[in-house]
Amino acid sequence: MPGYRFAAAAAMLAVALGAQAQPAYPDRTVRIVVPFAAGGGTDVQARVAAARLAARFKQPVIVENRGGAGGNIGTAAVAQAPADGYTLLFVTPATVINQSLYAKPGYGVKRDFAAVGSWATSPLLIVAATSVPAADLKSLVAHAKANPGKLSFASGGVGLITHLVMEFFKLDAGIDLLHVPYTGQGPALAAVAGGQVSLTADSVASSAPSVKAGRVRALATTARERSPDLKDVPTVAEAGFPELAIATWYGIVAPAQTPPAVLDALHAAVNEALNDPEVRAQIQKLGADASPTARDAFAQFLDREGARWGKVLSEAKIRID
Repeated sequence: MPGYRFAAAAAMLAVALGAQAQPAYPDRTVRIVVPFAAGGGTDVQARVAAARLAARFKQPVIVENRGGAGGNIGTAAVAQAPADGYTLLFVTPATVINQSLYAKPGYGVKRDFAAVGSWATSPLLIVAATSVPAADLKSLVAHAKANPGKLSFASGGVGLITHLVMEFFKLDAGIDLLHVPYTGQGPALAAVAGGQVSLTADSVASSAPSVKAGRVRALATTARERSPDLKDVPTVAEAGFPELAIATWYGIVAPAQTPPAVLDALHAAVNEALNDPEVRAQIQKLGADASPTARDAFAQFLDREGARWGKVLSEAKIRID
């Protein structure tokens, strides 16, 4: 028995010393992978987050752009990265959409990632070419039903939130709209302004100048409240389409099996940043609103978004093999 007690004590001491030897997280550079090219809205938001996390952790936090396959290449790379908190993913609606849009996306959100937290949300604006005889969504639906197959909508690409919001609207309103994908949201908005396409959904930040200049007509915002910059534009709920109150969003996840203590440290740092008035002002200048959440609440949100867009893709029969 004395020998057993000695061995047990030695084992406990070894565990304690091992725990003490673990360096505090983080003790080196943290990477945030953005699965899109540099310069876009996701990239800019991620760089704001990276700067604040670096200030909190006193360690470099860098943004790495790994675009391709609609975001799947960078997303799959993070899914396969070590679960140690040093490789993170900046997520958008594309993250949950692509797992249903693509036959082989290379990842599963619930299986391969652990939620860190939400970062920001940004409502969309549904705009029409000035030649479209509609002042709001109700009159648009009436016009579309009276002229089946004659209206079209542009998006920045198949499967993007600007595409699927309009597909959801088609299903909800029971109207026929032709989708015309472009190589980005800028060209899509330009096509509507030029009258080549009837409609598009775009961020408030990027489309508001065109609305104010009279190049396009705003029909509704997907925000739950009217935009302070466009007070005359009704919300989708006011127009009778409450389910269309959909925003684009940003957040951070880590590879599955990342230690809870690391996830908690990351979550605390993200929420601390989002509660800083200076950071909130930076995010608002980018046309979004800070959206701090609990980790489990963000995980549940990702599940709901995945289910919502999976259903839309199935009903609209949209699939990339």
